[in-house]
Amino acid sequence: MNPRVFLGSISALSVAVLTLGFGGQSAQAQPEAFSYEPLEVGTQQATPNQPTNAREPALAQTETNVEPGRATRGGSSYVGIGGNIGIGGGSSIGEGSFTVFSKIGLAQIVSLRPLVAISNNPTILFPVTVDFNPRTVDPVEQVDAFSISPYAGAGVGLATGNDTDVGFLLTGGIDIPISSQFTGTAGVNVLFVDNTDIGINLGIGYNF
Repeated sequence: MNPRVFLGSISALSVAVLTLGFGGQSAQAQPEAFSYEPLEVGTQQATPNQPTNAREPALAQTETNVEPGRATRGGSSYVGIGGNIGIGGGSSIGEGSFTVFSKIGLAQIVSLRPLVAISNNPTILFPVTVDFNPRTVDPVEQVDAFSISPYAGAGVGLATGNDTDVGFLLTGGIDIPISSQFTGTAGVNVLFVDNTDIGINLGIGYNF
């Protein structure tokens, strides 16, 4: 065989093999087409009846209504007049005096009960009281059963005169409902100024 023909045949065969090899590789290198779903970051699909570990704490609602002039559990607010029986002391509380007073309901159990005792020199009291639930008094002889509403509290008092003295005040007493319009009241006031002044106030108030 002619060497030139043999070498030519070998060269042609090599080119054919290389062509087939690279063609197969290029065909295999083509990426396979695929589809995908877009991913949404920060969202969460809710499933029905999905249990949750987060629990809202139950908040206890405490209702505190401050309404000046409201009725308390002891009865209606009122304004009234009466008389003070002095037991001892140098102010109008410790002496006999004319009184003007009021019960001003603030909350269900709290009242402001200002009082002015008028004689030679007025004495002004500003107690805040706790009003208790009404209690029924059993009938005795000619007196039918009736209810009373106790109260007790503390505050300050001003004894006027040559010098105005301010002192600590203790008070306590009862309200007696008479009708839908009137309330009777009886209370003891103890005022600590220069002396210890003690007086008993008796009166009747008009409900509002």
